[in-house]
Amino acid sequence: MTGKWGNTVCDVVFYKDQFSWTRSKRKNKPSGKSWKDSKKAVDMLLKGVYIKQLSKSMHYHTISINPEWSDKNKVVKVIGNHIFYKDIN
Repeated sequence: MTGKWGNTVCDVVFYKDQFSWTRSKRKNKPSGKSWKDSKKAVDMLLKGVYIKQLSKSMHYHTISINPEWSDKNKVVKVIGNHIFYKDIN
């Protein structure tokens, strides 16, 4: 972690507007296979397991949206429904 969006996984997840589901005043606890897969991915990352192509990736989003910042970054990998970017600079 860089500390740019917080110093813990929870800090990053709940950083302003990071994830759409965290913006709801009713914080429903995520569940299901996707949630379990996400927790496994975070656990692996915290244990030092990295996907080499994503080592410089600082941004990502789901394929269902097109954030204004996406054209200012370089796509490094698409995994499932997510597009990962690195800064152009």
